[in-house]
Amino acid sequence: MSRRIALGLLAACALALSGCGTAKAGAAAEPQATTIDGHALARLGFGAEGGEKPALARRAAGGWVLAYAGTRSAERKIYVASSPDGTHWGKPRVACAGAFADQAPALAEDARGQLHLFFASNRSGETQALYHAVEADGAFGAPVVVAGFEGAQDLAVA
Repeated sequence: MSRRIALGLLAACALALSGCGTAKAGAAAEPQATTIDGHALARLGFGAEGGEKPALARRAAGGWVLAYAGTRSAERKIYVASSPDGTHWGKPRVACAGAFADQAPALAEDARGQLHLFFASNRSGETQALYHAVEADGAFGAPVVVAGFEGAQDLAVA
């Protein structure tokens, strides 16, 4: 496993296990450098939305994408941030706006380089379902229900 992948996975694990901070008013979303056991890690400066269950994907053309679920009740959406090098991260943005709670993001890139986002949500207002959205021109399109996965809560994508 290359060192970049190992550090990226280590950073994602540290994010999942360390909890999330709150950015100060006017603070940029740039990561804060942290050293753990002699390894430099980057902790994303989550905003007021908080964050949990990160999903990390390395892009074939280079760079990284991170998706996570907001933890505050009004911010239970999936947020996505990207990085050219795994160290410097862009400001997180809402992947797919919706009125209900989204959770458990999973990312996959296909052979054409299109990024796919899968997540669980109760956005139908009736039950949890699995949703799928595809990135085009730097933004995700409208999510579509994946039939047959009612009650989905935790996801993994290969």
